[in-house]
Amino acid sequence: MWAIESQNAVVTPSDIRIEDHGDSSTSNTSDEGYNSSSPMDSPSPTVSQCTRQTQQSYSSQHEAELLFQSILDTPDKIEALIQFARGEVAVAFQRLLQEKLDDSHKEYLSDYDSYDEDAFRPSEHRTLLRYLLKLSRTPDFVPTAFYVAGTACDNSDPITLGGSSDVFQGLLEGKTVALKQLRFNHTTNDEKSTKDFLREAIVWRQLRHPFVLPFLGIDIETSSCSPPKPRLVSPWMAKGNIIQTAKILKEQLQPIPLLRWLLESARGVQYLHKQDVIHGDIRGANILINDQGHVQITDFGLSTITDATTVTSGSHNGGTLQWMSPELLDGGEIRRPTRPCDVYSFGCFCVELYTLQSPYPFIKVHHQVYSHVSKGHRPSRPRSNSASGEVMSDIIWGMVQHCWHPRSSRPDIDYVVDVLASCWRVSGPRLTSSRST
Repeated sequence: MWAIESQNAVVTPSDIRIEDHGDSSTSNTSDEGYNSSSPMDSPSPTVSQCTRQTQQSYSSQHEAELLFQSILDTPDKIEALIQFARGEVAVAFQRLLQEKLDDSHKEYLSDYDSYDEDAFRPSEHRTLLRYLLKLSRTPDFVPTAFYVAGTACDNSDPITLGGSSDVFQGLLEGKTVALKQLRFNHTTNDEKSTKDFLREAIVWRQLRHPFVLPFLGIDIETSSCSPPKPRLVSPWMAKGNIIQTAKILKEQLQPIPLLRWLLESARGVQYLHKQDVIHGDIRGANILINDQGHVQITDFGLSTITDATTVTSGSHNGGTLQWMSPELLDGGEIRRPTRPCDVYSFGCFCVELYTLQSPYPFIKVHHQVYSHVSKGHRPSRPRSNSASGEVMSDIIWGMVQHCWHPRSSRPDIDYVVDVLASCWRVSGPRLTSSRST
């Protein structure tokens, strides 16, 4: 048993307890938080007192990390510590949480077939990530390991414009990178927007999968704003998103690997759901293609962290209307994206990829989507004269329709992966062109 010795006391893991804020008539507790119910009991410091002692007396952050490590498996004590943690104590605790999250992952592998998803423990990961999100309340509380140095950006104008952010092109260690910066205007709540933006970085940082775009870090060196605006750094995807790439292949009279891309996209979403991450905005614009022609899911600004039944953290009920599930559109009890919402959006994405246009292209006013979907209408089946030139098979169309079932009977993403994988086993060997995109 180790112990940390401060100026006047020795604190061991068993000493730490939570304050009892109950009725003073039943919990004889002094103002200092010591339990004096028995003169034979030795004083036991509370979490807040341990935190104050750490801030005032511990000689190094290493000692604080030992203390945090000892109570990491005690949720009620962790929750209390998060409320009291400030300054170097919070920084030390953040670093420990991120290190444990990093340890819970295997190295990123580019070969999907050798990627071991079963080596991951989602319940432990979810708990650690939830603690980290609670600690990271402001930019000052983002783990220092997230920041990258040496990024260069000579472009004052963004390369692409998103709904609430701009993307610049830069260089990091000699490689071209994308720099995503939040766009502020008179209608935005700067504090909330920044918090949500940094929350996206924390969620994204934990994801490692062949079909998820890697997160490289946060850059504040290239921003010309005062104070500097954080930029999320990721590899630059020169091919653009999946719809842009498909259109280029069509113009070049090259085959479009629709089935492989659908399967890779479904496997990427399956990975997210296994990590208890709900994407919240599955559509072509958020699925990029890398230099090797493989899918890279991106944009986690609307993502949520969930347990088996309840969304516990996240943004608003967001998403993009044409891909949004009916339960989100109707403004009822479902206020934030869930796994079934992602599955519904994936069905819309399948139609989008075959037609190379948004669902309901005939609807020119976005708010009319509400009325159209509420009446039970869904995107039409892609035909042989669709923009991609591909016919959606009966099997895939049946899968898409299952994705649009009512929420209570909607299948999970595992069903989608199984159907697409089965189609790939039959058709994939004949689609040799799809391997050389």
